[in-house]
Amino acid sequence: MEKINITKEPFLNYLKLIDNEHVDIVVQRNNKKITVKLPLINQTESVKQSNKLWVSYTIDTKNSLGVFRLDKCIYNDVYKKTLENFFKEVAKNNIRNIAIELRKNTGGNSQIINEFMRYVDIDEYLFYTEDIRFSKQASEQRRYIRKSRYKSYSNRTIVNKKVSNKDLIYNGKLYVLTSSYTFSSANWFAVVIRDNNLGIIIGEPTGNQPSSYGDILRFQLPVSGFKFYVSHKKWVRPNTDNDPENSLYPDVEIYTTIEDILNEKDPQMEKLIKIISKR
Repeated sequence: MEKINITKEPFLNYLKLIDNEHVDIVVQRNNKKITVKLPLINQTESVKQSNKLWVSYTIDTKNSLGVFRLDKCIYNDVYKKTLENFFKEVAKNNIRNIAIELRKNTGGNSQIINEFMRYVDIDEYLFYTEDIRFSKQASEQRRYIRKSRYKSYSNRTIVNKKVSNKDLIYNGKLYVLTSSYTFSSANWFAVVIRDNNLGIIIGEPTGNQPSSYGDILRFQLPVSGFKFYVSHKKWVRPNTDNDPENSLYPDVEIYTTIEDILNEKDPQMEKLIKIISKR
């Protein structure tokens, strides 16, 4: 069942919150309540805005820091080219610290992880594996040959196919910024860094377990027409010695407070700069 989103017009209308194409939002600031009128936004426009600059980077030569921001795990030419350009700038400016910004990333294609790792100076690394429950339904929807059985695939080692340009291979410090929105493949990204001891995680606990269930099969009841979904795989983290965990907890936990938001502060980034300055 689809999650209810009260920001959608039908729900806002049902709750009688819409007044002349606006919704009144009450916020508290400095012990005073302020009412703000927010206009309704067309969903198409909202999607267009969310698709803008989902991957980008900044280079801070003063702190020898490159920040690679990834808001969606989309594995395409845009991602690969942006990644290449980022590491060119890192090499050009002799950057010794890289932060992977995943605080707004809710997931997507996990291949983005392997592509990023091609620029990291390691020969191999541990990756996720899967446990699969084969069934008649899974065979029909995924075209498996097997129609019954539970099988664990235990080969975790990935041989790193580094980029051909050796000047772009990075051997400095790695950091990952996380939040409760860091989910699915973005969570995997942070977990792979943690479980291979490749860097430091900074921020808030992620939005799902390091080892979790996924790859849903779709079903529909014949009479009621209700649709439901059932996972048929368990994704197992690279280092199972770190299980069980209900979230990936950062090495350095830094939470965003109301005061941070009101004062337009970025506590995770500020902490990152402090850590870099002490090294």
